[in-house]
Order: sequence, then C-alpha cells, then structure tokens
Amino acid sequence: MTIPARITDHVEAAKARLISQFRSPKPVLHGMMESYVEQLQELEDVLWDVINHRLLDPAPGESVGAEGVQLDVLGKIVGQPRLGLSDSGYRSAIKLKIRVNRSRGSNVDLLEILRLAMPEPKEWTFEPMYIHASFTHVEDISVELAFTLLTSLNSARAAGSSRQQAAD
Repeated sequence: MTIPARITDHVEAAKARLISQFRSPKPVLHGMMESYVEQLQELEDVLWDVINHRLLDPAPGESVGAEGVQLDVLGKIVGQPRLGLSDSGYRSAIKLKIRVNRSRGSNVDLLEILRLAMPEPKEWTFEPMYIHASFTHVEDISVELAFTLLTSLNSARAAGSSRQQAAD
C-alpha cells in the first residue's frame, strides 16, 4: 500500500510546470495562478490536519494525533468508554481494546494483551494449560490494573470457546 505524501509547495511546483514562454515575469498570470494554487495548498493542509487528528498515534513527522473528542470518537468505534481517563490513559485503553477485539484467543494474542496492559515491567507468569485455558499470575498490581487484565483477557477468547469467568 502506498502512503500518500504531504505536499507543502504547490505554488512553486505550479510555477515550475509552466512552459518557458510563461515563466518570465507576467504579474497578472502569475498572480492569478498563485491565488488558485494557494487555495489548493490550503485545502491540502486542512485535509492533512483532519487525517492527523483522527489517528491514534501521531503520523511520522507529525507531533499531534487524536485528542479529546477525537479520542472519544475512536473509543466509541472500538467499544471502549473513556471512564474518566486522561488522553494518554485513554489512548492506551483504546490500543488495548483494539488488540482485544482483534484477538483470536491464542497464547500469542494473550501475551500481547498482557504486554499492552502493563507498559511498566511487572513480574508475571503465563502458563498455557489446555486448548482454551491458561493461567496468569501477576505480582503487585493495583486493583484497576487487575480489573483491566481480567476483563481484557476474558474478552480475548477464541471463537466458540465458553464464556466462563476467571472467578470460577
């Protein structure tokens, strides 16, 4: 897939495309061309701003991704409520929810969910037990993180597996 590139110099590119007889200073022609091409540049800048503010993480070369209401929209799309989280916490929760939604319940999926849920290193063990069962033990975590892990790992199961709760 080809990623489109942002063009920031439409006016200069348009002047360079003129045939030689129109390149010499012609104030009326150049002024008219610049006024049209500047509108094109403004349109492209606005479109890239819309694109960049709808991305979960900033695009390469950009400093801003989705914030505030844009994050709320992304969270609604993937099914993750904000629950009073800050933008950075909500961004992490959305990434975790996306990974849970894409999970097929494999051990690799569950390990990736564990890594996303706990960005700072904690001591934990993961033991696959049966076809659709595993045991996870995590040391010294908060109640919020334990709840997040429980709901995320419980939701990340293979199609057709039972909905048995971890408390059973």
